[in-house]
Amino acid sequence: MKFYHFSIFFLVFATILYYLGATTPITPYEAEMYFTSPSWVAKAMHMGEDIFGGFLGLRILFMLFGLLSALMFLSVAQKYFTQSRDAYLATTVFMFMPGTIIGATLANASMILLFGILLFVWFYYKEWKIPQFLVLLALLFVHQSAIIIYIALAIYALSLKDRFLLLGSVILIGLCFFFGSFIPVGGKPAGHFLENIGALAAIFSPFLFLFFSYSMYRILIKGDKDVIWHISFFAFAVSLMLSIRQRVHIIDFAPYMIIAILPMVKLFYKSFRCRLPQFRLKHRIGFYAVLIVMMLSSATIVFHKPLFMLFDDNSKHFAYKVYVPYWKAKELKSKNIDCIDSKSIKERYQMRYYGISQCNI
Repeated sequence: MKFYHFSIFFLVFATILYYLGATTPITPYEAEMYFTSPSWVAKAMHMGEDIFGGFLGLRILFMLFGLLSALMFLSVAQKYFTQSRDAYLATTVFMFMPGTIIGATLANASMILLFGILLFVWFYYKEWKIPQFLVLLALLFVHQSAIIIYIALAIYALSLKDRFLLLGSVILIGLCFFFGSFIPVGGKPAGHFLENIGALAAIFSPFLFLFFSYSMYRILIKGDKDVIWHISFFAFAVSLMLSIRQRVHIIDFAPYMIIAILPMVKLFYKSFRCRLPQFRLKHRIGFYAVLIVMMLSSATIVFHKPLFMLFDDNSKHFAYKVYVPYWKAKELKSKNIDCIDSKSIKERYQMRYYGISQCNI
C-alpha cells in the first residue's frame, strides 16, 4: 500500500466519523453520562454542545481524538515496521475495525486513552524517558483502567531489567491504589466469559479476533515479546480472567488490545514473506477473508440506519434503543406534547435531552 492509497482511506475514515457523529442520536450510555456523571467526559460533552450544538457537538472532542489516534498509530507503525507499506496497511486495518469506528464516534474515554497509550509507545521507541513517565501519569486521570498498562510495563521492565521503567511503573501502581483508581474486582462465577468473547469479536470482527488470539498465543510460545505485546496480552488475559467472575466493561480493556494490530501484521508478513510466491495462496485467502469480514462488520455499523428496513420488528435491530427515544420525541413534539412516562431510566435521560420531561415525577 502506498501513501496515496492510505490518504484516501484516511479521508474515508474521517468522513465516516463525521457522518455517524452528526447523525446518530444520543445513546442511552451517553445520555446517562450527560446528565449524571461529574467526569471529564461529561464536561467535554457539555462544552462541545455549547460551542457546536447538536449530536456533533456532543462528540466533537472524541472524534478529534479518533483522528489523532489514527495518525499517532501511523507514527508508531512507521517505527515498528521497516517498510512503509506495512505501516499503512496496519493503520488502515486499525481505522476500519468496528471497535475503532464506534469508539471514535461516540462520547467515551477510549480514544483519548488509546491516544495516550500510542503516545507512550512512540516516546518509548524514541527513548525519551521523562515524556514516557509524564504520559503514563496523565493516563491515571484519563481512565481507571490505567493500572493495566502500569502492571504490564512492570512485568516487561522486569524481563528487560529496565530500572527506570520498573521504578516508574511501581510508583504509578502505588498512585492508583492511593487514589483508588483501578478496575473493581469482585462477584462470583456468573458466566460472563462467553459474553466477553462475543464483545471482543464484535470489536475486532470475528476472523480478526481469531487471528488476534492466535497471535497473542503464538508470540507467547515463540516470538518477539515487545512492549506492545506485553500491554495487549496482559489486558487480554486479565479481561478473560475477570469475565469468569464479573461483567467486564470492554472499554476498560479494548484500547490496550487494539494496538496488537501491529504485532499481528508483523507476524502475518513474517510467515507470508518467508514462503515462495507459489506457496502463499493460503495466506492470501486468509488475508482477504479477514479483511472482507471486517469491512462487512464495519459497513453494518456505518449503514446501520437503512438496516431498519430489513426488520419487521425494529426492536430486533442492535441500535433500536438509540433511535426509539429520538423517534418518540419527534412524534410527541409534532403533537405539542412535552412529557411522557418512561419505565427505563436511561430512556428518561434520552427523552430529557430531546426536551421531553417525565410526566409523573
